[in-house]
Amino acid sequence: MKQQIACALSVSLFALTGCVSVSEFTRQAEFYRNELSAKDKQLAECAAKLTVKQAECEAANTEKIKLSARLEEAEKKSLVLTKEQAEFRAKVEQEYIPVAEIIENTEYNLPAAVLNRYLKQITPSADASPAEKRKYIHALGQLHDSINPNFLRQKISASLIALGHDFFNDMLPYMDKSFFQQAGAVLATPADKPALKALLMNPNRSGRYGLINLYASLADESDKADVLKMLPQNPNLLPCVTKLGLEKEALPIVKQWVLEKGNHSTSYFAIILKNSSDTEAGEFLDTFWQAYLKNPEGSRFGYNMELLLYLAQKGFIPAFVRLAETAPFFGNDPYRTGRILALGPAGSIGDLAEWVRKNKDSLVFDKEKTQYTVKKAAAK
Repeated sequence: MKQQIACALSVSLFALTGCVSVSEFTRQAEFYRNELSAKDKQLAECAAKLTVKQAECEAANTEKIKLSARLEEAEKKSLVLTKEQAEFRAKVEQEYIPVAEIIENTEYNLPAAVLNRYLKQITPSADASPAEKRKYIHALGQLHDSINPNFLRQKISASLIALGHDFFNDMLPYMDKSFFQQAGAVLATPADKPALKALLMNPNRSGRYGLINLYASLADESDKADVLKMLPQNPNLLPCVTKLGLEKEALPIVKQWVLEKGNHSTSYFAIILKNSSDTEAGEFLDTFWQAYLKNPEGSRFGYNMELLLYLAQKGFIPAFVRLAETAPFFGNDPYRTGRILALGPAGSIGDLAEWVRKNKDSLVFDKEKTQYTVKKAAAK
């Protein structure tokens, strides 16, 4: 009995195991069949796309061939055009004067249209290199200062200002020109004083006026010693002397300018007379007058009329006598003759000259009236 049961169980287990294996393989076969079908579909799609891409590649290659032909044609035309342009430039150079050459060889009365065209040619772009901007500054430095109309000078100044302080030192060699001076007045800072001082102290440096104005505009109390040191070589620093209250310290230098260098600016005499006692002023004027009369130019009628008038207004009798003697040669200038007549009692230049001739040894100066009279006992 036990053997029969065991045999039955063995047969049932074998049958059950066989059924499970077939089902699993069936499912696997179905899965692989589906995957294979999907891959076939994917391959079919890729083949279709490949066909399209091959067509596109063939079309692109055809277009490439056409473009290559066009490129070759364009290059040939470019060579021809380059040759034609070179021939035209050569012809222009032979038959026309370039704008730059006109600029360089025209000292005065340069046509505004020509100058404006030149400025357009040389003005650097906003993103130009520092070297290009320095080249522009140098080109402007070659221009003459007599530029008209005014809007072009303003345009040049504005373009220099636009370059910025980084290029200030490059502008310094050209500060003798008004448009550089205008730009410098905007760009200069106290930190630039050492550079300006070095240029002003250079005895070989010409055209200092613009540099002096820049330095004077920046000078302060800390620059007093430097101003006095530079003053002998730079008379135009005189306004700076007044600004810093250095007139007394500068007095010997100013006297030297007048007596030894023949500089007869009334501003120098104003400082000398203002900072001297009456005795010192009288001694200085006597010394000056002797040198003035020995000067061949000083003996010429009409020489230094403004100086003579200034000294006459200050009560220096020899200057008034000289002024009255030479006044008839000044012509009929109401501005001049009016100021001369205000110094005496006569109503005309001729009458004043005659009055002075008769009374020149007896003239006195009335400071309150700023007018010359004669001593009562000596009046003629």
